[in-house]
Amino acid sequence: METYAVNIKGYIEDLPVLPLPSGVKICFFNLHGNTLLTEHCGKELAKLAGGCEVLITA
Repeated sequence: METYAVNIKGYIEDLPVLPLPSGVKICFFNLHGNTLLTEHCGKELAKLAGGCEVLITA
């Protein structure tokens, strides 16, 4: 499977590259089931949120 390495504030993740029927290829970024990446992104978002108490994302 083809992958694309992305660096998210120091956390490197190999994203799978998926072909679409049109021939375009996309990198699939999925937090579901990836606890380490989810926690890392949550901590980085908290730093950017400026002290808010609750942050809700999709």
